[in-house]
Amino acid sequence: MRNVITVLIFLLMGYTGLAQDPDLEGFLDEGTMDEAVVTEEGTQTLILDNTRSKIGRDFYETFFQHYAELPKLVGIPFPSDSSRSIVPNLELDLTAFVVTIDELPAFGIGTTILVVSLNDQVIWQNYVQIRADILELYAFNAAEVINQYVINYQDVQNQLGNEDQQGSGLF
Repeated sequence: MRNVITVLIFLLMGYTGLAQDPDLEGFLDEGTMDEAVVTEEGTQTLILDNTRSKIGRDFYETFFQHYAELPKLVGIPFPSDSSRSIVPNLELDLTAFVVTIDELPAFGIGTTILVVSLNDQVIWQNYVQIRADILELYAFNAAEVINQYVINYQDVQNQLGNEDQQGSGLF
């Protein structure tokens, strides 16, 4: 009798283990965009959502959709001749960026402060109202400002990496 009970317990434990496994693919099908990676033409951007209300969530979704549609600059250009070797710079990765959208409480009814930062540096910050049309315009503006900042940053870093800008280290 004791052996039958232990066998029955082991069989039931196997079924309870299956019930605890969540359906992760169902969550992916819902289209949640809490953390999204946008990769296009050599750049890789991680967009983090740290918003707290519906206003912030709507701003994030509009920002994400518009930012994903904007053209990105190609990363570090490859040399035309194949004889030159490329040495990766491990200190600076020109193709990886982290965009964080934060929401801060503000005084007043129906207003909030949204902050868009790139690699922990605040690039765009503004008071935002509940109105959907204004929120959409602000999200478009923030996405374009972030995209232009990334393009300018990559351009400056590529210019500094030119042979003209590199020194020999001898004074």
